[in-house]
Amino acid sequence: MNAGPGPARPRATWPNWINIGLGLYLALSPLWIAIDRQSWFTILGALIILVGLWGLTTGSSALSQWVQIILGC
Repeated sequence: MNAGPGPARPRATWPNWINIGLGLYLALSPLWIAIDRQSWFTILGALIILVGLWGLTTGSSALSQWVQIILGC
């Protein structure tokens, strides 16, 4: 009888690093793109960076992956 938490899931770190890089690009893009809604790019980029960092720290959490998908869309 196994009372442990179950098998460990592998950490998928490369998608999180890609999301962090794309979030950084999106957050900084108002510096070289002249548009009316610059603040939305910065806010969305910051959210994508935070969720990418959350995904790195939780060890392949399904919830963080779903949030990354939703923000990416």
